[in-house]
Amino acid sequence: MHHARTTFAIATLLLLGSMLPAIAVAGPAPRDGPTSVKQAHRAVHRAHRAVVRAKAAEREARDVLRATRTYSAAYGSNVGRWIRLARRAGWGWGEMGELCYILNRESGGNPLAKNPVSSASGLMQFLSSWWSGRWNPFDPYQSLRHAYLAWTQVGFAPWSL
Repeated sequence: MHHARTTFAIATLLLLGSMLPAIAVAGPAPRDGPTSVKQAHRAVHRAHRAVVRAKAAEREARDVLRATRTYSAAYGSNVGRWIRLARRAGWGWGEMGELCYILNRESGGNPLAKNPVSSASGLMQFLSSWWSGRWNPFDPYQSLRHAYLAWTQVGFAPWSL
């Protein structure tokens, strides 16, 4: 029961946190006094856009929660915890299964993983020829982002699925 409450609390915080920018965009509360039709129309339009963004943020938060549960159950929480960051790095839902499989196989979800017999490092175990002096393979976002960029060029070939 405690796990369910914690998960609900995390999902609620994610949802509320993602809605704050949308709420702020809606603009200040209406003031007393005259309002033109044009001003009223613009206020309705701003509020509508804020609602649309909030609904999209809620959908994404629910999808992230569902996927985090699914991939945590399949590969462990060390892998499942990277779903949200992978989405921010550009990964689509269609590739998430393969990405989690690779994360599990390459680093077990440990962003500080280092192969003892090669220069492979980080979540996605990039060789130093990919990152040396250009980016930090131990930064989870950079590792996921560069993996996404590599995937857009050559698919999953660097990880030989």
